[in-house]
Amino acid sequence: MEIRIEGTSKHYDGIPAVNPLDLTIPSGQLVALLGPSGSGKSTFMNILGCLDRADRGRYLLGGEDTTGLTPDRAADLRARHRHHPATGAHRPNPRPPAHPVAGELRPAQRLQHRPAGPHG
Repeated sequence: MEIRIEGTSKHYDGIPAVNPLDLTIPSGQLVALLGPSGSGKSTFMNILGCLDRADRGRYLLGGEDTTGLTPDRAADLRARHRHHPATGAHRPNPRPPAHPVAGELRPAQRLQHRPAGPHG
């Protein structure tokens, strides 16, 4: 399903999170969204997933304008479109089912853990 972004932007407290953007992704095309931390990738994905809305511009998903959707209509849109960006079903190799590992977790041992870096 085609994704079309027309002049879409998002601000938080007057600070731009996504600068005005025009983009068309044809149906079936895979794309990667790359950028440094704080560059607006997650905000943009939330807009694509109809989990947040842009301040300006239009977002069309499969020709349907998502600009003024209520939260209930946005949820309905995600439910109707199995390959919607927010569902994860668009991944060519979806994650395997989770296995219970609660017995293997030892949260008390993690209390003293200090990460070696920002992701550690």
